[in-house]
Parts: sequence; C-alpha cells; structure tokens
Amino acid sequence: MHKRIIAFTLLLCILFSCSIGASASVPYTQGFATELIRDMDIMVGDSSGNMNLDSNLTRAEFTKIAIAASKYKNSVAHGAKISVFKDCNYKHWSAPYVKVAVTNGIISGYPDGTFKPDSLVTYEEAFVVMLKLLGYTSEDFGNTWPYGQVSLGKSIGLGANINKGIGDVITRGEALKLVYNTLNAKIKGTNTEYVSELDAALTENVIIIATNNEDTSVAPGSVLTSAGTYRYGDFFDPAFVGTKGDLAVKSNGDIICFSPYEQKNSKYVVYSILEDSVIFYKDGSLTELDISNNTTVYSGSEKTTFASAGQQLTTGDVVYVVKNSAGAVEYLKLTKDSLKGPETLSSYSSSWYRAFTDDLSTLSVMRNGEKVSHTDVRTNDILYYSKDLNTVFAYANTTTGIYEKAIPNKDTPTSVVVSGKEYQLESVNAFNKLSSSGRLSYGNSITLLLGKDGKIADVILAEVATGDDIVGYMIDAGKKIFENPAGKSYTSAYVTLMLPDSSTVEYATSNDCKEFVNSVARINFINGIAKATKYLSYSSLTGTVDSYSMTIGSHKVSKDIKILDVSTTRPDYGSVTTNVYMTRLDGVNLKEDTVLWYGKNEKGEIDRLILNNVTGDTSTYGLVTSAAKSGQRSYSLDLGGMQYSYSGGVHNGISAMTPVGAVLLNSGGVETISSLLCHTSKVTDIGTTTAIIGNIEYKLSDKAVAYVRRDLGNFALMPVNELAENIEAYNVKAYYDKKEENGGRIRVLIAQPK
Repeated sequence: MHKRIIAFTLLLCILFSCSIGASASVPYTQGFATELIRDMDIMVGDSSGNMNLDSNLTRAEFTKIAIAASKYKNSVAHGAKISVFKDCNYKHWSAPYVKVAVTNGIISGYPDGTFKPDSLVTYEEAFVVMLKLLGYTSEDFGNTWPYGQVSLGKSIGLGANINKGIGDVITRGEALKLVYNTLNAKIKGTNTEYVSELDAALTENVIIIATNNEDTSVAPGSVLTSAGTYRYGDFFDPAFVGTKGDLAVKSNGDIICFSPYEQKNSKYVVYSILEDSVIFYKDGSLTELDISNNTTVYSGSEKTTFASAGQQLTTGDVVYVVKNSAGAVEYLKLTKDSLKGPETLSSYSSSWYRAFTDDLSTLSVMRNGEKVSHTDVRTNDILYYSKDLNTVFAYANTTTGIYEKAIPNKDTPTSVVVSGKEYQLESVNAFNKLSSSGRLSYGNSITLLLGKDGKIADVILAEVATGDDIVGYMIDAGKKIFENPAGKSYTSAYVTLMLPDSSTVEYATSNDCKEFVNSVARINFINGIAKATKYLSYSSLTGTVDSYSMTIGSHKVSKDIKILDVSTTRPDYGSVTTNVYMTRLDGVNLKEDTVLWYGKNEKGEIDRLILNNVTGDTSTYGLVTSAAKSGQRSYSLDLGGMQYSYSGGVHNGISAMTPVGAVLLNSGGVETISSLLCHTSKVTDIGTTTAIIGNIEYKLSDKAVAYVRRDLGNFALMPVNELAENIEAYNVKAYYDKKEENGGRIRVLIAQPK
C-alpha cells in the first residue's frame, strides 16, 4: 500500500452503521476520486506526482488506464515480442497493454488493421472500453454506433460529472471521472459494484471512530469505523479521528483512502451534570448545548443516543459535536474522562501549574465554574487537568463533620459516613487516609475535600483545614452517639453549623451548645478537640451594596463572595436560611444590626457574609384566608397556592384577607407570620422585575404572587404574567415587606376587577 495513500485529505470519525459488503455508490468528489485512482495504481501521474488532469489523452494511454482498472492488470507481459497491430508493434511502449486488452475483448482496432495509439481518445471510444470492462458486448449496444454505446453508458451512470459529448476528445481529468464512475457502476446482470473486481470496496457516510489511542480495545495500527475495523499505514494522522466521509478499503482490510465531508467538529468538556441538563466547558466559559435526545452518540465501540449517553456522562468527558455544512448536528463522539487528577494543591506556589503543563500562555483555569487567573487557586483546592484543552479545573468544595463509619469496612472502604451523610471515595489518597492503614479514627472531626463529582478526593483533620477559626450559623446542637474504631459506642456533644456557602459542617465538641442555636458561632480547636463559642457582637460592617463595583460601602468584595441570609437569631424559633447574590443586595444599605458576621480572604476582600433577615427571602408570601379566635388566634393561609394553618398569639392588624409573609419550617409548619405594607397608589404596569406605582418604578420579587378578588372574602391565585397582560381590566394594589433600601420587595399583588 502506498505511503502516499493518504496524502489524501483525511479526517476520520465514529462508529457502526453500514458494512463494506453492502456498500453504496459513492458520489464523485475530485479529491477522493483522484486519490482513489492514484492509490489503486490506475493513474499515477508523472515523476513528480502531478496527475496533469487538464492534458489530453491518447488511445494508447487510455488503454493502459483501462487495463490498470481491470482484473487483468497483473497479466501484462512486458518484453514480449508480439505486435497485435501494424502501427503498434512490440517496440511501442503500449504494446503489452494493447495485447492484454485485445486478448480479453476490451478494445479493437480499425478495419484497416491499425490501432492509432497516438490519436486522442474520444468520449464514445472511452465509453465503449468501460462498458466492456463491465461485461457488456456488441449485442448490448445495437447497430447505431456510437449512440447505442453512449446511451447505455449514461443509463448506468458512466457519464456523471463529464461535460463532453460524442466526437469530443477527453482529458485525463475526464478519463479519471469515467474510471471512477465505472468503479461505482454495477457489473452487467448483477447488483455488485465493479470495484469488487479489484478486491476493493467503496462506502459512503463512514465515520472513523477511534484508534488504539482513543480506545485500547482497538488493535495498534487499526482504526475503528462505522463500517468496521481496518488497518492503516504510517500515513495516519490522529487529527483524522472524528469525521465522516467516503472510504475505500481493500478486501484484505487495508484502507486505500478516505475523503471527509465538509463538517465542523467542536470539542467540549463536560463540566457538570445537572438533573435536567449538562453543563459543558469550551473556550474559557460554561455553556449548555441544545442537543436532541435522539441525536446519535458514539462512545467507545457503542452506538447510542444522547438521552442514554447523558446518563453516563461524568465531569471531564470530552464530547465532539460534529455538524454538517449547514450547521446541523449530525452526531456526537464521546471520549470518557480524559482529565488528569484529582490532585490536591497542598501548598500554594505561583508555579503550581507546572505539575500539569509549562504552557502558561494558553492555560485556562476554571475554579468552581468561573474562569480565573492561575493565581486565584488556593491551598487544598482539588485540581484536574485536560491536556486536550490545556485547562485546569479547580474545585474548592469542602464539608466538615465527624467520621462515623466506613463502608463496607475500614479495611476496604468505598464510602464513608460523615455526620450522618454518606460520601463515596474518588482517589487512592482518600482511601489511604480513611482506611485502617491511615491515621484517621472514628470520632475525628475531619474536612472532606470534594472533587468534580462530589466524591472524596482528599481528607484532612478539621483543625488543619483552615488557619482561621471556623464561623457559621448554628442550626443544631445537642448530644449523639458515636462509634469508636473498636466498635464501642460513646456519647459526645456536637454542633452543626451552616456556612455562608450553605454547606453544613458538624463537629464533636467539648461543650454543650444548645443555647447557641440560631446564632453565629465560632469553632476553634484545643488539643484536637473542637470548642464552640457564641459570636456575641454585631459586625462593624456598614454601607451601601454596589454589585457593579463589588463593594459594600468602602469595603472591597470578592467576586466569588458567599452570602447567607437567616430568618432569626432567637434560639426558641425555627430558622430558615437562603443563599444571596450581590445583585440581589444591590442598593441595599447594610447596618450594624443587619450584618451578623463577615470574613475576608488573603487579599483583604470580603468573601463571606452572614446577614440577619436583610432580604426577606427566607419568608414565603400570600394571604390569610381566615382568622378565628379560640384562646389563641388561629389562621388559615394561602401561600402561593399552598394551604397552611398557624396558631399563635394575637397579631395586631392581621385578619382574613391580609397579605402576609410566613416563615415555614422544614417540618411543613409555620413558625411566624407578619403583615405586609401597602403602596397607597394603584399599580399601572407590571414588568418582569418591576411594577409602576404612581409613576415610580418599584422592584418586584421574583417569587411575587398575585390574587384576584372575585367577591367578598373570595380570592383566586393568578400568574403574575397573566395579570400583567390584562392589567387594564383590574385595579391592582401592591404589598411589600419593607423599603427597597433595606432589602424589601413587592411580594403580593391584589387585583380587583373593574
């Protein structure tokens, strides 16, 4: 097989649909046809490899081409002293080819016994030769030379892409097209393509899937395609993997040549798998792909659909999206987890990236879903590296708690239970530390460093996890039973904190902290034992929040700040917490009694913040549908269409049909209710995020609810967007929880039909 076999334009791709034995005619493309004819030694060009396709062609030259395209090509006897025609004696270079052609009925001379080897071959003469290769004889042509011959040839496709007619001489390029059309044509009286006569087959729409580099189950020197597995020569370029095109293969399984179609091949890396979508990484940003569930996906040696493959995706998988020239997705190619890692950044250094690559100029770093500088990674980040994309994915997800149990056992753990929650192990490093050969014992307060899939990539003692004390909002405290490595039970005090990023941590403590519940608490370690203390004073942080400049007053805020808003600091109340973004706080004036605590990063930026019911988003909003006195007042509530009951002390001003906010407990009960304030003017317009009241624009909660008053004491829930579209038909009142500068929003809209 020629090494230049694939000087052809190649780009190989994906998996199985059609077999070589059932090949279909391959439409003509100049690149593929030229390389195929060249690599089958039918037309080889001059000493420089130039095919000279614009040059005219003599009868002798075309005879040589015809024999090279026939099963007789190996019967040419060079040096034989036989002259078939008087003007083409044995000394003429073409005599051996002419002899084989005459012997096998492929050509004939003129009535005067000449062959005219140096005359230019005509369109109809070339047609006749190819028809004879296909098994046709004079009986098939009729007596109307040359019209019968040309008509028959055209009817079986020999004239495709050739713009010549009877009497015209043909060029080498037109001869090449004619030979290519012949290879695709059916042998007379069969459904077999002529190319099979040459121990070869042509197949279109073939996808090259993988070599041994992508799938070790593929033998070295072979390539897996959608038409089967074949051998390739040392011409192969790894960049070929991933495209579709036309393929020519010898019967012994060697690839002759391949010509790709015009396609667009884009590479994405799976970043995160959500319940209803997949987040991909490409070119330094995260994106979703609009891919139909029935899109074909090739993964290893499997052909499946995106709906099925999506259930098997993991972070780090590489997905090639192949589109046709019109931009439509044709199929996907999936390469499983190509990331190197997990690796723990045990101590920060400005050259940490050298563990993966020296190419800092093109290195991208993604940290917790955001593109950052390589200087933004931190000690104890978990790192993965994609060589394909020269990208590091860093994760700073941790959870701290008490090491309670190893599953199935401490000798061979595959998962562990930390503070009542089970986590799977991802790395050997984590296994070594959590198994019986490690130093961690049941009852230790440990910090899990979680990797890309939420599994344990590494683990450290909680007191080593941070140089600062740990501060969070205490949501639980008490005593519980633990088990030591010997299997014996013991009782210890514990606390559960919610950190500003809404993750929870649990510690066995030396002190009982029930009275600290619903307050900000600080954890410090003394001789390896956690001690909790209440954070007693309000923060000194004050000022107006500016989400554009990322400041609070004169304080600079980190771009990845974590903010927690809590519903109460009373230990006897049930609490609700919510995550908050800077954009939600934009324009809010924070005061000392609204900021419970804040922390700063190494740059002096505020990166953690705990607020005391600033946004009001910890409450759920709706209407009191009934209020009755029976000792304590009891209320029925409609909160956004859900029904609740509440019994408590007398709430002044709250009666039936009063708009209220309610703090809901995890148990489903109502902790407290409070009435809303009413804008005195009517609402004249409602947008997506605002409402116009008295020609002033007010901010509308993204969870605002609207009710239509049908008659006295009878309200019906209405979608806010529906009310907005029909606002002319109603008189609308807006109810809010507090002023916008204090974090308030319009929560409830009441519409009265005009």
